[in-house]
Amino acid sequence: GSSGGSAAAVAANLAMCALGTDTSGSVRYPSSCCNLVGLVATQGRVSRDGIVPLSFSRDRGGPICRTVQDAALLLEVLAGYDPKDPVTAASAALPKVTYARCAAGRSLRGKRLGVLRDLMIEASLADRDNIRVANEAIAAMIKAGAVIVDPVGAHRVIAHLLPYLEPGWVAQNFPP
Repeated sequence: GSSGGSAAAVAANLAMCALGTDTSGSVRYPSSCCNLVGLVATQGRVSRDGIVPLSFSRDRGGPICRTVQDAALLLEVLAGYDPKDPVTAASAALPKVTYARCAAGRSLRGKRLGVLRDLMIEASLADRDNIRVANEAIAAMIKAGAVIVDPVGAHRVIAHLLPYLEPGWVAQNFPP
């Protein structure tokens, strides 16, 4: 992935944490290969300023760290409004989240998590393996007490959010 160097640097102890950019796995996949935590924030939570996007509606930045706690702490620093990225304007009105406090819990009991099956596409044999691992993780989360919503109907949510996240995209691609 495009953040493979960042993940390798953290894994080799050249850095405590790193930042990466992700369109569809460039933070998360190298992190998993290096036994690290890779996290990309919800679109609009972390500024995209300085990121050269492959896709304006999908590219996001996020931390690559050794622990969930470190990733949560770095996300606290990164999250918030940036006048250089108008998509973060919605973050200005939101209360500051203490991600590290959220990451400190040890139990999934009662946590409600959604599965975006629409994004679990088997385009290659490697995807089949990733989907198998995801299904195993979902089963483990259920066993740990999580409430799993499977599948989450993403089409309506995406259709609702897309004009907000990328205001010109709908008009540009679907003229009246």
